[in-house]
Amino acid sequence: AVWKREVGRVYHKTKQGRRAPLRQVNMYRVPKELSHIRGVRYSPTFVLVDARNREIGRIEGYTYEGAFWSRLDSLLKKAP
Repeated sequence: AVWKREVGRVYHKTKQGRRAPLRQVNMYRVPKELSHIRGVRYSPTFVLVDARNREIGRIEGYTYEGAFWSRLDSLLKKAP
């Protein structure tokens, strides 16, 4: 709820959001194409995947807005 209030409302409008659009997935009902992604224990967990659905990295949990954007920018630097 805190992430949605602080980040979620504007995420899609940001350069990061346009580069890495979000897809919300229930951690107990993972779609087949993402079933190889293991170890999600916290909600929220943000998993950045490439075009082949291979995991590039993840952000587990949410503490505050600044930390989220910083961690996301670090992940995006690893992305092709």
